[in-house]
Amino acid sequence: MKLKGVVLGVLFTIVIVLTGRYTYRLIWAANLSLNEAKVDVFIGTNPDFDAVLSAVGPYITRMSDFKLMARVKRLNAFPKAGRYVLEQGMNNREIIDVLRSKNEPILLKFNNQERIEDLAGALARQIEPDSLTLLEAFKDPEFLESAGVAQEQLLSLFIPNTYEIYWNTDAERFRQRMLGEYKAFWNEKRLKKAKAIGLSPLEVSALAAVVQKESVKVSERPTIAGVYLNRI
Repeated sequence: MKLKGVVLGVLFTIVIVLTGRYTYRLIWAANLSLNEAKVDVFIGTNPDFDAVLSAVGPYITRMSDFKLMARVKRLNAFPKAGRYVLEQGMNNREIIDVLRSKNEPILLKFNNQERIEDLAGALARQIEPDSLTLLEAFKDPEFLESAGVAQEQLLSLFIPNTYEIYWNTDAERFRQRMLGEYKAFWNEKRLKKAKAIGLSPLEVSALAAVVQKESVKVSERPTIAGVYLNRI
């Protein structure tokens, strides 16, 4: 009986140790293999769990552990779209916490473009909607009417700048954001300046696009703008 008790005690200890080691590996051990310190992971709109696994799969070291922990933390039931930043050394708990609640914005940049199609292409390389979806939203008659512009003036609504925006922003929300930025840009002070040179905000935007196309040198642009203004 004494020997049996010793054996059972040893087996129990082994089970406890193995369970502890597995629990540690499952929750706290690093589970990413990156070639750099950080990596961006993009998950598209209305994702299922397979979409999440496809996005993070190339970077996960032990996929079976990640899947189990994801189910424990209900990530499989509530996957979310967005851009997520994973860092070398993260464990399953940290990875899942990021994927559940840390959709990171991007810095979207664009310059003056010659055509609205060119702008849509430049935007589609940075955010989720493709260029055709963006164009359809931009050229929507109801949107143009609400913005007070004709289709040929559409480019003027997009003020070249750098914007903080979520990668998975849809086309409709993006156009409204740009309309809001346009209205904010044209404050009373700028409206007075435009009026002083006899131009509307839309005409100023059109002139700026022409001047930028004429020269890549910022120092030359005021002179070029002056030449065009003298011709008006």
